[in-house]
Amino acid sequence: KNIKEKVMHPFRQDTPKHRANRRVCEHYKSYKKTLRADFKKRCGYCNDLDTNRIRNYVIDHFVPQTPNGWTHTIQPNKYSNLIYACPFCNGAKSNKWPTGVANEANDGVSGFIKPTQKLYANVFRRGIDGSIVVHNSHPIGIYIHRELQFDLPIHTLNWKFEKILEQEIILETIIKKTTDAALKQELNEIKLLRLEVVDNINELYNA
Repeated sequence: KNIKEKVMHPFRQDTPKHRANRRVCEHYKSYKKTLRADFKKRCGYCNDLDTNRIRNYVIDHFVPQTPNGWTHTIQPNKYSNLIYACPFCNGAKSNKWPTGVANEANDGVSGFIKPTQKLYANVFRRGIDGSIVVHNSHPIGIYIHRELQFDLPIHTLNWKFEKILEQEIILETIIKKTTDAALKQELNEIKLLRLEVVDNINELYNA
C-alpha cells in the first residue's frame, strides 16, 4: 500500500467554490463564464482542465432538473446547484440521483458528493499514468467512478496534456537564459508529444 501511495498524485489542488454574490440570471446558461472562473477552468467532477476544449464544456445541474423517477422544486437557475462540467461527465451523470431526495446527495453507498466540498478531493487520486482512481475504496467514490465513467481514456489524456504544457513552460523559461541545443531539442520533442496527445483527445471528442 505504501509503495502504491507514493506513485499517486493528488486529485486536485484547489476546492472550487460558488461565489455568494452572483447576480441572479433568468437562464442558467448565462452563468457559464462565472462558473468557469469559480471552477478554475476545470470540470467539477473529473477535474480535467478545459484549455484544449473550452467550447465543449457545459453546465451540469448537480441535482438534475428532471431526475429519474421523482421531482423537486429547485429552480433551474439556482447558481449553487450548477457545476462546470466536461461533456463526458455531464453525459454520464445525466439524470442520476439515486437517493430520490434533493437535499441528500448520497446514502453512504450510492449517490454523489458535491464537487465544492473538500471531501470530494479526498475520495480520488490520480495514478502515475494520470488515470483517476478511488482512494481507500471509498464507497461513494466507487459509485461516482463507475457512474461517471472515470475510466474513460479521455481523463488520462487530458491529465497528460496538462503535464506536457507545464513541462513546456518550464523548458521555455530555461531556454530563454541559455543556448543549450540539447534543451531546445527536448522542448521540440515535448511540443510534438503535445500535438500527438491533442490529436488523440480530439479523436475521442469527435467519436
